[in-house]
Amino acid sequence: MTRALAMAVAVVTALALVVGSVAPWRSHQGTDGRIRIAWSARPQRIEHCRQLSDEELAGVPAHMRQRVQCEGRAARYGLFGRIDGVERLGDTLRGGGARHEGMIHLLRDLPVAPGLRRLVVEVRRLDSLDPVADSLGTLTTDRERRMEATRERVRREALPAEVRLDTVVSLGAREVVLIGYDPDGQRFTLRSDPKRLP
Repeated sequence: MTRALAMAVAVVTALALVVGSVAPWRSHQGTDGRIRIAWSARPQRIEHCRQLSDEELAGVPAHMRQRVQCEGRAARYGLFGRIDGVERLGDTLRGGGARHEGMIHLLRDLPVAPGLRRLVVEVRRLDSLDPVADSLGTLTTDRERRMEATRERVRREALPAEVRLDTVVSLGAREVVLIGYDPDGQRFTLRSDPKRLP
C-alpha cells in the first residue's frame, strides 16, 4: 500500500513539474515602472595602525619586520532611499565573504507609478575612520612604502563615506530607470532603459 502511494506521489510531482515548466509566466503585471538599483563596490577598510617600538621589532624575524602595524575590518554602510518623500529603502550593506571584505553587491527593484518622481538615494558609511597617517612618522623601508602605497590605492578605490543621488525622473508605464555606481567618479549614475518590462 505504501509503495503504491509513493508511486502516485512521484507521478503527481512529475506531472506538476512538466505543467509548471511550460505554463506562461509574467514577471510583472500592471502599469507600474521600476527603479532598479544595481551596482557593486568595495567597502572601505577601517584600520587602526600604530608604530612599533625598536624593542617590539627586535622580537620579530627580520623578514617580517614592519615599523607600522595595522589591524582592521571592512566598513558597514547604510542604504537610504525616498521616492516623492516616502521612505522606500533602509538597509545595512556589508561586503561579501566571512570577513565582509569582499565587494558589496546591491540589487533592489522598486515598483513606482508612472510620472515625474523625486528620487533620493544615499549610501553613508556607518563606521568612522581613525586618523593615522600623520602620527606614524616616516616610513623607512621600500617594503613599508610599497605596503602604504597599496593601502592608499585600496582606499581610493573603495566606496567613499557618502554617495548621494537627488534627482527627478520621468518614468513611463512598465519602464525601468537604472541607478548604477561609477567607481572612478565615485558617484551614482542614472539611465533609463528603453526596454519595457515583460
